Amino acid sequence: MKLSKLLDLNYNTNQIFNKNSIFSKGMNLTATKIFTLENSKIYDELSLIDKGILAPSVDDDVEMVILSEPKFDEMDEEDLILYTNKYRAVLSRAKAKEIDIVHFVSNNKWYSLFQDLIMNHNLPVYLTENHNKELKHLLDREDKHIIDDLLYLKDFHLYSNNINQNIIIDLTLYDGVASFYNKNINSILNMIPKFKQVTILLEKGSYFPDIDIDNLKIIETNELSSQVLDEHSYVYLFSNKPYDTSQIYKVMYYAANSKIVFSNYNFKINNMLPSVILNLTDNLDWIEPSSNDEAFDIINENRNTVLFGHTILNILERIYKTRLNKKFIHPHNLDSVLPYYENSVYLNNDNNLKTDLYGAMNNSRYDLESTLAFPILFLGISEVRYKESSLKLTEDIQKLDIHYNDDLTQSNTKVKKLSVIVPIHNNGKYLKYKCFSSLKRLKCFNDLEIIFVDDGSTDKETLRIIEDIRSTHDIVYKRFETGSGSASRPRNEGVYLATTDLITYLDPDNEAVDDGYSILLNEIHSDSELDMVVGNIIREDNEKRNSIRYSTKIIRALNSDIITNTREALIKTNLTVQSIQGLIVKKKIITENNIKMVEQAAGQDTLYFQQLLLNCRRVKVIDHMIHSYYAFVEGSITNTVTHKFFEKFYKVEKERIKFLIEEDLIEEYMDVKFNPYITNWYMEKLSQVEEKDYVMSCNYLIKIITLYESYINKFEDKVSIFFDSHSHLEDT
Repeated sequence: MKLSKLLDLNYNTNQIFNKNSIFSKGMNLTATKIFTLENSKIYDELSLIDKGILAPSVDDDVEMVILSEPKFDEMDEEDLILYTNKYRAVLSRAKAKEIDIVHFVSNNKWYSLFQDLIMNHNLPVYLTENHNKELKHLLDREDKHIIDDLLYLKDFHLYSNNINQNIIIDLTLYDGVASFYNKNINSILNMIPKFKQVTILLEKGSYFPDIDIDNLKIIETNELSSQVLDEHSYVYLFSNKPYDTSQIYKVMYYAANSKIVFSNYNFKINNMLPSVILNLTDNLDWIEPSSNDEAFDIINENRNTVLFGHTILNILERIYKTRLNKKFIHPHNLDSVLPYYENSVYLNNDNNLKTDLYGAMNNSRYDLESTLAFPILFLGISEVRYKESSLKLTEDIQKLDIHYNDDLTQSNTKVKKLSVIVPIHNNGKYLKYKCFSSLKRLKCFNDLEIIFVDDGSTDKETLRIIEDIRSTHDIVYKRFETGSGSASRPRNEGVYLATTDLITYLDPDNEAVDDGYSILLNEIHSDSELDMVVGNIIREDNEKRNSIRYSTKIIRALNSDIITNTREALIKTNLTVQSIQGLIVKKKIITENNIKMVEQAAGQDTLYFQQLLLNCRRVKVIDHMIHSYYAFVEGSITNTVTHKFFEKFYKVEKERIKFLIEEDLIEEYMDVKFNPYITNWYMEKLSQVEEKDYVMSCNYLIKIITLYESYINKFEDKVSIFFDSHSHLEDT
């Protein structure tokens, strides 16, 4: 593949690119021959990687046959029949020669044409979750292998670390012109002054009002060239179907092509690319240029994540490993790495192997090796430098200096007003690109004492990210060498470490929104009698957004936004609680009343909030969003259901019933909370447990219900029936 076909070369004069095949120099690929059909996406991708891989026929020492649908969405009937016949002939010949064959789904429009052949020959089918969803009405008994979403290498056009204040507003995914202009045109117009240049991208033939603004340009999709991409550092990809996975490819496209991407919330984007900035509000005020250091981090994180982990190269590595028990990519060996280095498909650090990439890692970037190796692997550069660090191949031909306008945040000696406690355990990318990035966007950021308490993280990437953040910001930090099993211990420790009079919490995989903490901070400072201020939160999952408006419930119950009788407030709101990440509380409320979170437990937040509330004399609720809660994050304790889940909740339930009895709230709890909590939460979670873990999980649920057995007359039928039919498990 010629580099000139892949990338624009309009860079600074010191950036000279190799114009030979980018992979023949940068990638260590296994000696192999693959046969696939021309006019398929897989054929085009293999041609870009290395034409030497492609076998001209099935008889040419082929190790693997990868079949797929035609790449064209529209085909003449004659061409379609010809392609299908070739598919059948190749399949027959490969079977006769006992060559390993797989089918790779790349165009589900034509999948049904090949389904009988796939089924009859029991071909392994590799397909993304999106294709699986679109074909679910058709798929039957195929040997399915779900693969990650991938970017086709033909769509990698631009490598650039240039940072400007220009943005593309991509409206091509919006469905419904009239409603769009009614609701969003003013938000877009308000966004325009924040950027030097705004380019609105429309589908061909779509309408946008003729607006006379100097820095606004409107283009259609056929006009989106690599040059246009290069002129913009930012992209806002707007869709009115935020939970539809159809937008994933476009997000990956912009991320791979060196862009800071804003988009609507989507759980797959959040899990795959935490560095994409997601919309969590009802307006576009959150879209604005980042500082140069943050923009640089996001650009490289976006690009590294997609092209190191989500291309056909990764799929081929998986297929070769599972089908042939061999590598498709042989990693380059590095001679020098930062602490906690973790090997990848492309790079490793093995003292027993000959070094072929030489480095000097003298900066604290957590992804430094990957960022330096990227131009070597994908651009054919021989030596790459970033500040005081470098990486080079044994041959020293071309050099690239990675640079940007450095405006790294300096240490701030300002007296802090609010301690933000961040409990950390193996979730580094969320920590950097969700939690910490959102804190940096707050107006009160310089007033924050940010406390990281690492609860025994074992993930090397997380340890690196912590060091990366600490190298450029004043962070109070403590690490426990072994994990405790929940966020309680690090949160309790954070209170002990805090030096300000005010406390709040923010988990690594959540975000501060709408400058909410600044508003809470102003409110509690404006009234010295307030012990706590509480706002609202946004809950996002894989289906919908919920605004959890605690302020509305309080105001309706009390006809006031001020709570002076906190017990009355609890009872009148049916013991409603709010996230402890959506409030600011005086530290003395916690320390003087010895309030601690239940350690090694789950679900401890609700009990903790009630304890805080009852120990406050005066509380104010604020009708403003404070933080987002992502309810569908991979690896979260509440999304991973085993008996450990129920064991952790059992620990908090033992403390909850003590609290309810001591505070004379047990009757209210049994009347309004107990039964729906058992049926809608615990029993629903029990239905998600795998069969092998069911008995132990059920055992803990029976233990939980048994705690409340003295109030069995309050049990509803569904709970009673479950309890009676499973109570024999308690002593198992």
